[in-house]
Amino acid sequence: MSTVRVVATGKRTLAKVPTEPVTIERTPYIDGLLRLGVLKRLPLDSSDPETPTSALLREPPRTGKGSSRANWLAFLTSVGVPHLEEDSRETLIRRYDEHEWEVGD
Repeated sequence: MSTVRVVATGKRTLAKVPTEPVTIERTPYIDGLLRLGVLKRLPLDSSDPETPTSALLREPPRTGKGSSRANWLAFLTSVGVPHLEEDSRETLIRRYDEHEWEVGD
């Protein structure tokens, strides 16, 4: 994967997003946050510190603030859980709960 320079747009979300411009690894989850308007892409600047992508891969809350369909859709995309773009928030959560994870040795 390549890197991308991003900053939060201020759109309401509980996804952990950088509040200052940073250069991070580009992943499907980051691409989803860019498409949803949660992050804004900036020109690359090699002087920025990097933020670990793993900090952005936390499961969204199931209820309340930050439990939006958009957050769940981006999260499932980032962790590779099969889903449909038109799935409801409840269906996305169910798909995540029912997903059979492969565990390494």
